[in-house]
Amino acid sequence: MKILYILLFLLVFISRLSAQEPDDASSDDSGQTKETLKKQTTDTTKLRIFIKSMRSDLMSFDSIPFDTLLEDIHLQNHLRNKYPFLSHLGNLGLAAVSNNYFQQAHASDLFFINPIKYNFIHKDDILYYKTNHPYSNISYNSSGSSNMDLQSLRFLHTQNVNEKLNLGLLLNLHSSNGVYQRQKSTANALSLFSGYDGDYYTFNAVVSYNTLVNEESGGIVNDTLFENDRDKGTVYPTVLNDAKSNIRNSYVFISQRFNLAGVRQLLKKQQNDSVRKFSGIGLLHSFELDRNKRNYIDNTGPSSSFHYYSEYNHDSIKTNDSLYFFHLQNSVELLLGKQNPNEPPILIRAGIKSIYDKFNYYDHRDTVLTLNQKGLFDTSLVYKFYKNQYNNLAFTGGISIGIKSFFLLIANGDYFFSGYKAGDLYLHGKLSNRISKKPGSLAFNILMDISRHKPGYFYDRYFSNHFSWNNNFSPVKEIRAGIEVTWPAIKFDADFNYSLLSSTVYFDSNSKPQQSSGEMSVLEASISKGFRAGIFNTKFKTMLQITSNDKVVPLPLFSGYNSSYIELKLFKKVMTTQIGYDLRYNTAYYANGYRPDLGVFFNQREKKIGNYPFVDVFLNVKLKRMRFYLKMEHVNSDLLSRIYYTVLHYPVNSRMLMYGLSWNFYD
Repeated sequence: MKILYILLFLLVFISRLSAQEPDDASSDDSGQTKETLKKQTTDTTKLRIFIKSMRSDLMSFDSIPFDTLLEDIHLQNHLRNKYPFLSHLGNLGLAAVSNNYFQQAHASDLFFINPIKYNFIHKDDILYYKTNHPYSNISYNSSGSSNMDLQSLRFLHTQNVNEKLNLGLLLNLHSSNGVYQRQKSTANALSLFSGYDGDYYTFNAVVSYNTLVNEESGGIVNDTLFENDRDKGTVYPTVLNDAKSNIRNSYVFISQRFNLAGVRQLLKKQQNDSVRKFSGIGLLHSFELDRNKRNYIDNTGPSSSFHYYSEYNHDSIKTNDSLYFFHLQNSVELLLGKQNPNEPPILIRAGIKSIYDKFNYYDHRDTVLTLNQKGLFDTSLVYKFYKNQYNNLAFTGGISIGIKSFFLLIANGDYFFSGYKAGDLYLHGKLSNRISKKPGSLAFNILMDISRHKPGYFYDRYFSNHFSWNNNFSPVKEIRAGIEVTWPAIKFDADFNYSLLSSTVYFDSNSKPQQSSGEMSVLEASISKGFRAGIFNTKFKTMLQITSNDKVVPLPLFSGYNSSYIELKLFKKVMTTQIGYDLRYNTAYYANGYRPDLGVFFNQREKKIGNYPFVDVFLNVKLKRMRFYLKMEHVNSDLLSRIYYTVLHYPVNSRMLMYGLSWNFYD
């Protein structure tokens, strides 16, 4: 209900701001000259909005179209938008992982939060805006079931203070009880972001605060009972009865560039009126702070947890594991070259990167001897608070080379020469080519990644109430190569990726990290194509994955998705309506299990999961600036075999009604 109150307040507030409504919005490519932008924005009654996302080099951007279309409005689940094929615990907010190997997080020092990180707002989740009117969007989603009680709200506001400076706010609120026991999730994220685009100084900044509280079930106790019954999800007992995960995350990111040669040109402009927008010498600085605190609490003992825990290192009655991780990254690079509007960039950069990591958790207990009144020694156990910190230094650099507006090569590299990560190497290259300047033309990307790195702090050493290990893993090696093809004019996308891995680290069936011996490979190929014939529309996406060792990297061989609908223009074409269905399917494989006390997905050989279709039916409506949807998720629930899992012992939600809206405001 709190989300509803906030929604009503924001609607009233913004409706006052939007008393005078301009015409419909339009968008264009962000790579235009300022003279062109000035001409376009002279019509103050029309919204002109330019959106861009930051590339991996932290100093160039890709333009993003402003979406006012109706297509896929029913996919308000941002996780489903991000990962078309995924495995999850059933309820939005809980742990999830992409079924596409090349979308999974592999080289993270803090693996405990990888499965829930999609709830956070970090730099990769921010789009930067430039607009001639204040722009706001509200998206609200809810379930038709009072027991489920799913409510989520997304609020975005952005506006330009002047031609160069933009400020924005992004708020995500989510709460849901889930269909089964112990599935409640509450996730909140607030972010302030800004971008400044000057001739001699530019910056982009993000400040976020993220919180997440999840109930943890450990899965249902008896899969057979669930599969052979037809009762509601709430009647099936779960392994854990009083376990929770609580995560707090604070995040700050700043990327800024100083055009040193531009300062001299500006001084020259005072003498004569000739100045070029050229950066012969520049300075690039990036700063990232990521502070995390994770708590896992379970107030029940062995008798009520179905012998789920095999170890009790601290306390056999209750568990209160806490972990603190602080990450601070700074890099300073010297830039040589040019990057002017409507001209291909030629940039070389080189510098130093510093990564300072600090973490602590409760470690092994020590035996303490104390002398009593009788002159004898008493023994007692105390727990140490293990603290550690590393300062890792690396050489960093890259190049950006463009030819006209069709060809762009971006390459980045880091080599660590000091600290825990000494010897780690990361190389990334991306070659982009667009066949024509025409909108919707064919384009492709060729990608290459080479890495050699230590698995991470916590893979080597960790201690908690239920886990302890002390490893000495060798570096992980991986070579990735891929090609991406997009042709928007015919609604076609395809990609092909190949990875050669050596000494891969994974979590085994006991949820402990292990390292594979020898080499293995993963191949992925996917195709997406849309078709339209009159009022009939359909879109197919298929993915094929082959792994040479499914005991280390388990993947479904085939995954498929189809969305089909009819589109009608009603009431003198003022209202657009879509009626259709979504279908998802993947072949059976040994899908992951999930370990909530660690927050990781692990490999299992207990049973195969998959070979089950998930069908949703939906109604989408667009009326001017408002878009609305009504959807019945998993409409085929209980009509076929009751084997709808994507994670071991975690059934997917049964049939459920969902509805929501998205509303744009600009003034």
